[in-house]
Amino acid sequence: MIRLAVVVVLAAVLCPAASSTVVMSHASGVLFFSVDDGLEGIRSTPRTAVFAMQVGGTRARQLTRYRVGGVSDPAATRDGTTLAFAHQSKVEIYDVRHGSRRVVLDETGATRFACVDWSPGSSTLAAGTTDGRIFVVTRSGAIRRILQLGVLRVTAVSWSPDGRSLLFGADTDTDPDTDSAAVYVTPAARPEPRRLTPFVEGVGDTRWSPDGRRILYLQASYFHARDRGLWLARADGSHRRRLYRLDLAPDGAAWSPDGQQIVYLGDAQVAALPVASHFTFVTPAGEPVRSVRVRVGARRYGIDWAAGA
Repeated sequence: MIRLAVVVVLAAVLCPAASSTVVMSHASGVLFFSVDDGLEGIRSTPRTAVFAMQVGGTRARQLTRYRVGGVSDPAATRDGTTLAFAHQSKVEIYDVRHGSRRVVLDETGATRFACVDWSPGSSTLAAGTTDGRIFVVTRSGAIRRILQLGVLRVTAVSWSPDGRSLLFGADTDTDPDTDSAAVYVTPAARPEPRRLTPFVEGVGDTRWSPDGRRILYLQASYFHARDRGLWLARADGSHRRRLYRLDLAPDGAAWSPDGQQIVYLGDAQVAALPVASHFTFVTPAGEPVRSVRVRVGARRYGIDWAAGA
C-alpha cells in the first residue's frame, strides 16, 4: 500500500492537539511542517522549527529545535526520509530517521534562500533566492549551475516530473501595490524563463502534478479577495481556474503522489492572530476529502507531500 508523507511548517514548543472531521479519506503518511514561535511582536526576528504529524493523527511531533530566522518551504524526498529546507543564507538537509542535519549550501553574506525542491530522483536540489536566482546543487553540496532568471526574487520552485524543467513563482517589482508576481517555467539546464500566468499581487507554492499535465499554485492578494486562493491550470498555463477561494492568504499547497488529492493549508484568524490552521484535502475537482484543524497561534510557511517507501 502506498504510504504518503507531507511537508509543512508549524509553531509551538509543545505538540498541539488537532481535531479532524473526516468526510472521506484513503490517504496515509506524514505531514512535515515548520512554523515560527508566534513571538514576532516580542522579538525582532521570530524563531522557527519543523514538525511532523501523521496524516490520520491528531498530534504533531517536533523534529528540530527553534532557530532564529525563517525555515521556509521544507521539501521531502519521495520516500519521506529526508527533508531539505532554506534557512536564511543556507540550504540544509535533515535526516528524519536519525535526527541529523547538515548544510549543503552556504552563501553567507551574499544570498538568502526562499524555497527548495528535490529533483524526481532526490539526487539534486533546486533552491530559489530572494535575488532572482535558482541554484541547482547535489546532495553533497556541489553546485551544478546557477540560473540567472531576470526577476527580482523567486518565491517558490518545483521540479517537473521528468526532471527537465523548473516551475517557479517570482516577483519583478518591489512596489507592493503593483501586480508583479506570476508563475514561470524554465529549462533546468539553462535560464530561459517563460511566464505562464497573468501578473498578480503575490504567488506562493507552485507545484507540478505528478503526471506533469497540470500545475497548482497559490495566489495571494491583499487588496482583491476575488483573486485569492488555490488555482489550477494546464502545464502551459492555459485553462486556469480557481479551485478554492480562501478568506486569508494561503500558506501552502501540494499534490498527493498519485495526483488524486491536493492538500492546502489555511487559517482562521481573529484580528492579527491566527488561532487555528486547517489542513484541507480536496480532489482536483474541488470535492472535499478531509479537513484537519490544528490550533497553533503562529505563522506557517509551506507544505509538501511525498510517497513513503
